[in-house]
Amino acid sequence: MSQELVSPELTSRERISPGGARRPAPFSWAPHRLLVALACALLASASLAEERPGTEATTSEAEPSATGPVIYIDASATMARSPGNSFVIGRRGFFSITGSSSKSLSIDAPLNIDITDDLSVYAGFDFASSKTASTPWSQLAIGSFTSGFDYTFIEQSRFVPELSVSGSVSRPVRIPAGSALTTTWSGGIDADFSLDESGNRGLIAGLALTYVTVNSGPGQLQPLYGGYVGAYHQWEAGWKLTGKAGYATFGGGNLGTVIRATPARQVFAVVEFEKYDAADNKIFGVGLAGALSRSTTGKTSTSVQLVLSVPLYLTRKH
Repeated sequence: MSQELVSPELTSRERISPGGARRPAPFSWAPHRLLVALACALLASASLAEERPGTEATTSEAEPSATGPVIYIDASATMARSPGNSFVIGRRGFFSITGSSSKSLSIDAPLNIDITDDLSVYAGFDFASSKTASTPWSQLAIGSFTSGFDYTFIEQSRFVPELSVSGSVSRPVRIPAGSALTTTWSGGIDADFSLDESGNRGLIAGLALTYVTVNSGPGQLQPLYGGYVGAYHQWEAGWKLTGKAGYATFGGGNLGTVIRATPARQVFAVVEFEKYDAADNKIFGVGLAGALSRSTTGKTSTSVQLVLSVPLYLTRKH
């Protein structure tokens, strides 16, 4: 799936606890400062999008031409609370397996290139910090390197929806003690059926698969499957609202001494609110996801995550 089934992308930090040494309690304020900083950037980005009369010519001259690829840094921050033995929904529609109960902050800033309207590629690092009931916030440290693509291979025609395929591969940059070196493979297919000629209203659905291979060290994790259905509406002013609901299942497994996961099933719901400019460049986005997980042992738990995203354009559509 290419949307954050949550929408939100899969990273190793969720599977194997974030890297970096623990710091004392004062660091616990750092995640909140980072979220505040991103929120300020979001508001600044939105205000700059509202062009004043008479500045159009100046803006066009100052910004690089986007007759070719659209290039931007897809910056985002995700704050999540996970009960453990569940999975977090990624921005790009993939799932991340979690170990113990924790709160986490992740910062992503991959370089994204929209080569054409149908093909996009991206690559970049993520940074993460986490906190459990018995430990303070860990140092915000580099987690993994991820690369991937999104490709639309069928355009909508009559009763056939637009179909797109996506995939990514991710490996941790550093391996925490007690864990193992892994490679995470994710793939998905999405359908988008527009209900009007302008494409402002439509129905969406998708399927996703996440598979973790253990390259060195003990452990084996079963595949994780997920799917969703949803709808969206975009207004003339550029505001877009998207809602999704879905189901995911995980076969369980273990990874070193970090993850001892029993099979689990999860239902989830996602709401995304985004702002686009007149040329359909995304200005910012806010997403809220909630999930209810149930393991084979009968334990039921809930998880919540909030995502703030602000694309930083090097070139854009005009």
